[in-house]
Amino acid sequence: MTIDNNTEQNPITVGQLLSQARERMGLTQEAIAERICLKVTTVKEIDEDIKPAGVEPTFLRGYMRLYARMVNVPESELNALLTVDKPEPTVTVSSMQSFSLGKKRKKREGWLMKLTWLIVIILIAMVGIWWWQDHQVEKNKLVTMANQNDLIISQQDNAQNQVELPNPTMTPSPVVEQPTLENTSEASAPVSSTDTLPEESTVIKTIPLPNAPVTNTVIDRTQSTESTEVNTAATDALVMNFKGACWLEVRDANNKILFSGTKKSGDTLELTGQLPYRLNIGAPANVDVQLNGNSVDLSRFIKANRPAKLKVPEA
Repeated sequence: MTIDNNTEQNPITVGQLLSQARERMGLTQEAIAERICLKVTTVKEIDEDIKPAGVEPTFLRGYMRLYARMVNVPESELNALLTVDKPEPTVTVSSMQSFSLGKKRKKREGWLMKLTWLIVIILIAMVGIWWWQDHQVEKNKLVTMANQNDLIISQQDNAQNQVELPNPTMTPSPVVEQPTLENTSEASAPVSSTDTLPEESTVIKTIPLPNAPVTNTVIDRTQSTESTEVNTAATDALVMNFKGACWLEVRDANNKILFSGTKKSGDTLELTGQLPYRLNIGAPANVDVQLNGNSVDLSRFIKANRPAKLKVPEA
């Protein structure tokens, strides 16, 4: 009875069963480890009923079965001990989530979705309004340019009609016959200091040489004044050669419109007026501008791809 009680009080473990069987066969832990391809420390831990670190329970049971086969331990005895040593699985019960929490989450997600759609709609509306305003501005600009062009063309037509109509109040100017050289030489006489000419011309007296005919040299001051004015206007000539269709407007220093309209490729426009000129060119890449034979630089407007508005010459 005493022996039975001691046996019941001290049940044998898996490690003790395997180590006793190994000792009966006269095998060492190193021999067992070499045969089943394990570390000596792992075999030692199995004999001492210590769970090896880093070894899963499933693999550990497999090592124990190999160990039992090597020392001739019946598998039934090993399974009985493994069943006793196997811990009962603990059942973890997760707390149930409340239905109200899911309802709140759905409500919050609904509000976020509505806010997102509202922002998208506002952005689309703002883009549409911006496009419409830009379209209206461009349309009004084109209409203004067209109306201004029509007005200028009508003014030019009216001016041409006024020039072509004869003026009944005008009378033909009398034709003054100038005497020939023979009549002049025959009628020449000593020139007195009391001879006078019209206010518009000045008489310069010369002393005749011996055996030379006497003539009167008259210098017309009005002609020299007119030639000076023509040369001054010619020095302010503005020449534009067109390489493509282009709308432009040219004004002088008095804000007088010298030209406003459209030119085609191959056209040439020559203008004169009071400096400085104010140019408004719709397509600067299609026109070459020269002032008094010097080219005007329009490259900055061409690179920016925008109409050219400038003064020539620049201050």
